[in-house]
Amino acid sequence: MLTIRAAKGADYYERAEFARDDYYAERGQVRGTWEGRGAEALGLTDAPGDGALGALLEGRDPASGEDLPGRRNRRGGNVAFDLTFAAPKGLSVLAAVGDEAVRAAILSAYAEGVRAALDYLERRACFVRRGHNGVRVLRAEGFVGAMYLHEMARSGDPHLHAHLVLANRVRGEDGRWTAPDMRPVFAEAKTAGFIAEAVARARLSETLGLEWEQTANGSIDLVAMPASVREHFSSRHAEIVELAHARGYTGASAIEAIQRETRDRKRVVSRERAAAEWRARAAEHGFGAREVARATGAARSRSRTAYVEGLRECRRRMESPAGLTQRASSFTRREVIQDLADAHPEGIGAHALERLADDFLAARCVPLAPAGAAPGRGYEEARYTTPDMLDVETRLIDTACAAPIDPRLASPLQVERAIGARRSLGDDQAAAVRHLCSGEARTRLMEARAGSGKTFALEAVREAYESSGVAVVGTAWQAQAAEVLQRDAGIASETTALILERAARGQDAIPGGAVVVCDEASTMPTRALERLVQVVASRGGRLILVGDRAQLPPVDAGGGFAALCDRLGSVELTENRRQRTELQRAVAERLAEGRAGDAISLLAENGRLRTFEDGADARRALIRSWAQTSLADPADAVILAHDRREVRLLNEMARAELDRAGRLSDRRLVAEGREWAIGDRLLCRRNDYRLDVRNGTRGVVVGLDENERALTLWTDDGREVVLPAVYLRHAERGYAMTGHVSQGTTVDRTYLLATPERGGTEWAYVAGSRQRIDLEVYAIHPDPETLAVALERAWSRTQAKGLAIDIVAAGDRGIEETESARGLTHGPSAGSKPDVSAGRALSDPDLRLAESPRPHPPPVPERGLGRDL
Repeated sequence: MLTIRAAKGADYYERAEFARDDYYAERGQVRGTWEGRGAEALGLTDAPGDGALGALLEGRDPASGEDLPGRRNRRGGNVAFDLTFAAPKGLSVLAAVGDEAVRAAILSAYAEGVRAALDYLERRACFVRRGHNGVRVLRAEGFVGAMYLHEMARSGDPHLHAHLVLANRVRGEDGRWTAPDMRPVFAEAKTAGFIAEAVARARLSETLGLEWEQTANGSIDLVAMPASVREHFSSRHAEIVELAHARGYTGASAIEAIQRETRDRKRVVSRERAAAEWRARAAEHGFGAREVARATGAARSRSRTAYVEGLRECRRRMESPAGLTQRASSFTRREVIQDLADAHPEGIGAHALERLADDFLAARCVPLAPAGAAPGRGYEEARYTTPDMLDVETRLIDTACAAPIDPRLASPLQVERAIGARRSLGDDQAAAVRHLCSGEARTRLMEARAGSGKTFALEAVREAYESSGVAVVGTAWQAQAAEVLQRDAGIASETTALILERAARGQDAIPGGAVVVCDEASTMPTRALERLVQVVASRGGRLILVGDRAQLPPVDAGGGFAALCDRLGSVELTENRRQRTELQRAVAERLAEGRAGDAISLLAENGRLRTFEDGADARRALIRSWAQTSLADPADAVILAHDRREVRLLNEMARAELDRAGRLSDRRLVAEGREWAIGDRLLCRRNDYRLDVRNGTRGVVVGLDENERALTLWTDDGREVVLPAVYLRHAERGYAMTGHVSQGTTVDRTYLLATPERGGTEWAYVAGSRQRIDLEVYAIHPDPETLAVALERAWSRTQAKGLAIDIVAAGDRGIEETESARGLTHGPSAGSKPDVSAGRALSDPDLRLAESPRPHPPPVPERGLGRDL
């Protein structure tokens, strides 16, 4: 794993104990080494001497002491970047308890991996900016810095990690030493970490015969290392994570603050003493000398046939719907490298890994947009998609945009009658009803912001079609949305998954010639939306898609709804009918428009934004406010948080307040480790059509059956359902929930626990638009003075997803707007369809592992963004 942090000064890295190992006495020292092509250019060899690294970080040549060309005297700012590579815990333990030969092999292999990662970053991400506002991007010759290998955490646990301290100065093609453009470095950092570990694994598989496997947390670690040993030697990590969770911090900067705050005084011990202690503790947990000897046996290797078949299977998975395009419609070379690295648990050389990635991209993928730094967009890596994903999107657009075979439209008379019967319909709602009930297009679309009264308009749409003799059915990707559509608009509805399942079995999924109303269409994955479009078309029906592109996107590849709106046009509901005060309407409007800073200012000015350094204080204040205003009617309030852990804490705190207030009965039922009482709020988290509950159904417990371990729930929509013991494992408290679960919810009051490390534009909009009356935000940040800026930055990051086919057009426009890039290979020309002929099966020669260097520097245009640092 690789993390990057800025270094404000050189003092820390010049301390003798850092250069040794931080913790070991002189006898166990591991000296630093100069690294990078910039170091080679300066003639730096061996280990940095006293003051040498400090001189470099101050902008002087460590050998001569002279200023580097282009040096500027600056106060403050970053002098270096500390790239910290952390080894898997099992490997750290083996280096700690093995003999000197084992330890030396591991340290050597890990250093080799770090150097491979640095080489990758130098080839892919080493640039400088020049000119006014840094509009010109030039390649730099390489980074310069020093690497230090350390083996112990402050807690005393084994923790092999490497500090690669890179000076915030590189030499550009023009000979000047200036700050590097760090955008591509941060973009490539995760991939560099994958490369470092893959190279180290390959070397250790060869020299020590180590075997590797995927662990529970998704990393690759030693087969021979018991999970109990890993956990035993992870006390420092567990301490930091626990404190971070308690405070409500999740971001890297906040975690680093906790690390600094909780640092113990450094232990300076001999390595012999530390190793003896580690060996004794490891043996107690089942990893003694015999296990070490077994783990470091003879080198093992897969047969050529097994390797080739494994690689083919990896490629099949990568290009399948469950592969690279599962979560997004397009991907970069980086994701391909990461997937291939994971497919080689035994390790693989860096150049072989990149060769395999490039062969896969050339043979199996479709290029979309070239790399570059375009005005207004920052640094962008070249993007690709699979022929399968592109085919899905093409079918979606072609079928949805086609005219219906046998259009059966609502009669204008019935449309006007349905509108006239609802005197409270607004002008925008009436226009929407007319739009959705007319025209010859197979697909009609409506964009409706939160609280704009869409279901009231859809009720009129249903009546107009049904009065004209046309069947109307409803659907939504989420069961809760389908339930709301049926309850509020009177449209018989079910989940899209059920419709698609019937269609896949060859059954009539919908009535012939029916109008299908699909609510919350913006949350539907592209593949599911394409299949729904095909089902409706095959039955000669019309599809009405209703959604809000500003809301949270689907987890899987999405963007189909927005793409169809852009192509077909849509009617829009514009009036806010939910928020009842000017303040709440203004906040919701600004969040919908992506004006996060304005919304935050409004909340702060009106006392609706409170800041806390500690998450525990924020949670207590939130629950106090909730208890004061919503204890009497919890159904009309919702508490929102980013993740399930926070939701669980807030749920238990809210329930405790109810219990203290005497609003829960003395009758209790314990099921699946959770206590329920009459009066409890409950949230269903799984669809069960036999019980008539959906994922998202909320209600209050009104009865308990201790013999059957069941309870009776009165749902918020006025139904009584019995939940048996077997279902209660899928039940949660219903006071707090995540933003995703809250979509479709309308309440009087929202209490939002926020942190700038989480969320985005769409999350903020959803969380800030559930309420009719009031929104209170309780924000956690280590530095309250910068909270507003940090929160605005987080709430301004869009999570929107788009179609791969639209990236082609955007890429072509970008090419026209920027100067031609050196070495740039353009994708499809403007207006052309991407070439989907790529997709041939790789022949055996393509499966070879080529260790010879094959550099692939990213194309970088002469113009970019930023300024000289």
